[in-house]
Amino acid sequence: MPDRRVGAATVFVGSLWCRNIERLYGVQRCKSARPGGGRARAQRFDHPTVRLAQSVDFAAFLARPETRAAWAASPARHCMTTADGRERCRLYIRLEQFDEDAAPLWDHLGFRLDLPRLNTSTRGDYRGFYTDRNAETLAAIAAEDIARFGYRF
Repeated sequence: MPDRRVGAATVFVGSLWCRNIERLYGVQRCKSARPGGGRARAQRFDHPTVRLAQSVDFAAFLARPETRAAWAASPARHCMTTADGRERCRLYIRLEQFDEDAAPLWDHLGFRLDLPRLNTSTRGDYRGFYTDRNAETLAAIAAEDIARFGYRF
């Protein structure tokens, strides 16, 4: 009989290097908040991270202590850990290994879904955005998830 707890908490994770390029470009597209408020036509945020991402290139953004601290404080387990420190996730599914990692979920559900690939990056291979130093910096920041999920640059 399949483990009934498998479907209770499932998290999807993706390549750290790719995800962080997408995160940066997503933040850069945000508009700064309109002074004095008012109705916004596009999504707008007045946040230090948005202002920083809009003012520097990727290498400078990655090197900033506040960026490094924020990313290091948010491994995959972070959103699945209770206040008492107990991790509640039963299954992490790597998007790059979806078919393999989702097998326990399909077993638990008793059926399989064929999910299309949507919202894929249009930027091409993420490796082209990184210098060796930047890739090593992110690897140090995200060492926990890299080790846990077997990611390689």
